Amino acid sequence: MSISSIQNEIINLSNQISKLNKGLADEQKNEAKKMTEIFRIQRSITKNTSLLMLNTKTRQIEILNNDIIKSKSKQADINKKWGDTQKKLTNKQVELTREQERVQRMVQRQRDIEQQQIVNLQQYKSVTNNEETEKELNGLFSKYSEGNCKILPI
Repeated sequence: MSISSIQNEIINLSNQISKLNKGLADEQKNEAKKMTEIFRIQRSITKNTSLLMLNTKTRQIEILNNDIIKSKSKQADINKKWGDTQKKLTNKQVELTREQERVQRMVQRQRDIEQQQIVNLQQYKSVTNNEETEKELNGLFSKYSEGNCKILPI
């Protein structure tokens, strides 16, 4: 998989985690509001509260408690999704690191090959130049030994 596609997946997973965090925060606020409402209702119950009002307030508290249970269930679901998404994100980050290292090794191998080719070319040129120089010197030596060349003063 290419580095850019892995990076895109990481971005998407990070966005999902952000949405899950927001959803969890919203559910926690909802739970806190319900708890506050329950406490308010409980404080409003006095010894002078009629039986009818007591039954109504008790029913309101039951409804709010059921809402809190639903909210806690949603929070648990969000936490599970968050954990699963976080695991996927971590795996993708590891995959990205491995892919980057793999590409880096490929680039380094290519650089090493190019460097070796440069060295080989330099050695070839050096050997070629030495052979040509040797041929030229051999030619000059043969001319000197035959006496066909005169040494001129500089």
